[in-house]
Amino acid sequence: MREAKGEWIRNVASPVTDWLIDALAVQPGETVVELAAGAGDAGLAIIERAGPGVRLISSDVSPATIDVARRNAIERGLDSNIQFQVLDAEHLDIASASVDVVICRWGYMLMDDPAAAFRETGRVLRAGGRLAFSVWGDRARNRWTTIDAEVCGHLGYVPPREATGPGGMFSLANPRRLRRMVHESGLVVRRIESVPVSWPYASVEDYIAIEIDRPGPRGDFFRGLPDQEQERATRLAAELLEPFRSDSGYLVPGETLNVLAVIAQDRR
Repeated sequence: MREAKGEWIRNVASPVTDWLIDALAVQPGETVVELAAGAGDAGLAIIERAGPGVRLISSDVSPATIDVARRNAIERGLDSNIQFQVLDAEHLDIASASVDVVICRWGYMLMDDPAAAFRETGRVLRAGGRLAFSVWGDRARNRWTTIDAEVCGHLGYVPPREATGPGGMFSLANPRRLRRMVHESGLVVRRIESVPVSWPYASVEDYIAIEIDRPGPRGDFFRGLPDQEQERATRLAAELLEPFRSDSGYLVPGETLNVLAVIAQDRR
């Protein structure tokens, strides 16, 4: 099940990952840091594209998540020349001006202090270094993750943090604010683009299992509901998903903001 879901996410994320990697144009011999790596997919895709001459530091703040990334790399035969490291993006244990590239897919917006994380990213990049990252865009264009919030909210769920507040999924969805925050970290934004993604679900039950009944506060809330309330949640989800019905189930839209930024060559 874990492997199947990992492949599912890789397929959904492929337009975002491809954009980031194309923008970075990583070359053999360069050092790459992946922040908030999760399963490590973006960093591993760089290794697949640029070859084993790239040195990759795959990092996440969670030791358990780093173990997942390590297993993923081993299973895909891509674990050579990769260092797996527990790192807090807001306080990076990496020497200044020591890496060529930083990549972060869907991580910065979940950090309590993304401005600090951008400053740390700028600090560790060499002159001429590149950063490519993705955050979730306009909330209204990400129905894949607002439907579940509506369903649970209708039943009384109060999320631990506001989606547009610090650390929330949409905390960096404003392009102007995002550009300003990156600029203030010492980086220069070269490109910022919206990239659409589509999330496929085989059925309403599949959506419930993936987006609601999952590890975490929302899943705990859902599993604690009486059967009758769970059934009501399923009916409401079906109503909200209906506009996105496809031949194979449901195809629900999402949209990210992808950014390429660089360190000025003459910053020193």
